[in-house]
Amino acid sequence: MTVIDNAIYIDGKRAIVPKSLDHTVEELCTHTDMPGRGFCWIGLLRPSKSEIDAVAAEFNLHGLAVEDTIKAHQRPKRERYGDVEFIVLRPARYVDHVEVVEIGEVHMFLGPDFVITVRHAEEPDLAGVRHRLEADPDLLDNGPYAVLYAVMDQIVDDYGPVLDGLQDDIDEIEVQVFNGDPDASKRIYTVSRELIEFQWAVQPLENIFVSLREQLKERAGVSDLERAVAGGADVIGMAGGDGSQALVADVAARHGVAMVVVPAGTRNHLALDLGLDRADVIGALDAYGAAVERTVDLAEVNDRIFVNNVSLGLYAAIIKSPEYRDAKIDTTLDALRKLVGRHSQPFDLRFTGQPHQGGVHILQISNNPYGHTPGTGGNRPRLDTGHLGRGGR
Repeated sequence: MTVIDNAIYIDGKRAIVPKSLDHTVEELCTHTDMPGRGFCWIGLLRPSKSEIDAVAAEFNLHGLAVEDTIKAHQRPKRERYGDVEFIVLRPARYVDHVEVVEIGEVHMFLGPDFVITVRHAEEPDLAGVRHRLEADPDLLDNGPYAVLYAVMDQIVDDYGPVLDGLQDDIDEIEVQVFNGDPDASKRIYTVSRELIEFQWAVQPLENIFVSLREQLKERAGVSDLERAVAGGADVIGMAGGDGSQALVADVAARHGVAMVVVPAGTRNHLALDLGLDRADVIGALDAYGAAVERTVDLAEVNDRIFVNNVSLGLYAAIIKSPEYRDAKIDTTLDALRKLVGRHSQPFDLRFTGQPHQGGVHILQISNNPYGHTPGTGGNRPRLDTGHLGRGGR
C-alpha cells in the first residue's frame, strides 16, 4: 500500500498513528466521542487499482468517483456523493532547467470524519501542507475542510511561479522573433500548448470556489442552529429561500423542535404554500408571533432534506451550468437548443419498482403534489399529505 502518511486528529492535534487502514477504521469507530472534532487523514501516492479499491471499501466511497481516481487524467471538478465530497485539482510547476510546465493531479475524498488525498505525481509534496496544519491546531480543528483549504491554498500559491516562468518564456520568444531566430515558431507552439493546458487546470477553480463558499455558508448556518438547540431553543429559523428552509427543517426534525419560515430567498415556494406573503418578511415574523402552526412533510434525496422540489434532467442541467447565475435567460436558451433540439436524446432515468416507458427531458419531484384544479394554480394545496408529487415530460 502506497500510504505516505496516515493519522487521526482529535481537537486539531495529531493523536493516533494507525498501523493499517483496518486499524484506522477501527480507531474511528472506537472513539465514539469524536464526531465533529476528530477525523483521519490518509495520504496516498500513485496507488494501484487494488489499493484504491481497498480504501474505497473501507470508507464506502462512491463507484463513479473511485473509477475517476483509478483512470486519472480528470479535469478539475467537485462532486458530491451523499455526505462525501470528491474534488479533483490540477497542481502545476515550472521546471526551469528545461523550461516546461508540468501539470500534476490530486484527488481528494472528504467525509464527515476522514480525508483521503491521492496524488498521481510526486508534486506537490503534501507533507509540507500537513506539517503546517499540525502547527496550527485551531485551524486543523475545523476538520476535513481545513485540509481541503490548506491543499488548495498550496496549489494556488504554486501557480505564481508558473505564471512567472511562462512570462519569461514569452519575453524570450519576442527577442527570438525580432532577431529572426528560426526556432521561434517551434517555441511559440510549445508555449501556446502549455498555456492552454495551464488554463484547463486553473479555469474550473472559480466555480469550485463559489460552490464551496456557498456550502460552507450553509454549514455555518447549520452550526448556528445546532448551537441554538443545544442552548435550549424550542423554535429555530433562518432568513432565506427554500434551500435555507430545508436546512432549518432538517435540524428541527432531528431535534424535535418547531421552525419559523422567514422568506428571504429568490422563489420562497414554501412560504407561498404556507400562505405567507413572500415579499413581507415582517409579516412572516408576525405569523410566528400569532402562533400559527402548520405541519410540513419532509422529503429526502441523496441524504439531503428538501421542502419544495428536486429536479432531474433538463432543468437540473441548466441551473448547474457555470454561466447560469450571470446570464440566466441566455444560458437557458442555449441549453434548450443543445438538450432538446432535433438531435437531442432524452435523459436515461430509471426508477425502482416499475419501469418508465419512454425517455424524459424533465422530471421534478415535490414533497407534496402540486394542484391541477382551478384556484390552486402552481401551488401545493397541502403540505402534509404524505405523498410525493411528480411532474415531467
